[in-house]
Amino acid sequence: MVVTIAPPPVRRPGRRVQPSLPPRAASVLGQIWPSSVLPPDAAAQLARPYRTGRGVPDGLGKCDTCIALCCRYVAVEVDAPTEPKDFDLLRWFLLHEGLQLFVDGRAWFLQIFARCRALGADNRCTIYETRPAICREYEADGCDRDEAEGGVKMDRIFRSVEELEAYRGPWMKRWEARRRKQRRAAALQGARTRRRRARARRR
Repeated sequence: MVVTIAPPPVRRPGRRVQPSLPPRAASVLGQIWPSSVLPPDAAAQLARPYRTGRGVPDGLGKCDTCIALCCRYVAVEVDAPTEPKDFDLLRWFLLHEGLQLFVDGRAWFLQIFARCRALGADNRCTIYETRPAICREYEADGCDRDEAEGGVKMDRIFRSVEELEAYRGPWMKRWEARRRKQRRAAALQGARTRRRRARARRR
């Protein structure tokens, strides 16, 4: 299985930006983000209202009221499982603390929770003018904050080996069904080839 470094996936916005954190967002935040990587008052900070559009005063924009969720992890794209043996590596990932897997479309990502060294105590970038290109390309529309607010959904998220195993069971049934179909197709093709060769020898 190949592991490649990839930028955080571009989130698909499910709705326009909300003025404040919806009531259920605290539970959504906890489902995605381990409490160990968030400030103690993360939900309260994200509940601060913000404004969007042109001419927003300094300090009232979306990023100004965020807790820099995008600066608290690294996303590494990994190969999606295609064989049963591939689940062993995915299981190994999840046995480590501070790691989880998520699926965005057909892409699988290993999410490594680690705070950026350049993130200041005020949740602002201390090297903003010289920040890496991957940070410059990251869009605030459909970002991790929207995900915390419930406006964007990951297709799948695996926080533990047990969650991965629950997914593996149905996956194995589909994989075995495909294998049986492939074997039947190969057998049928082989029979056709043998009949053609037999007819050719009789001529």
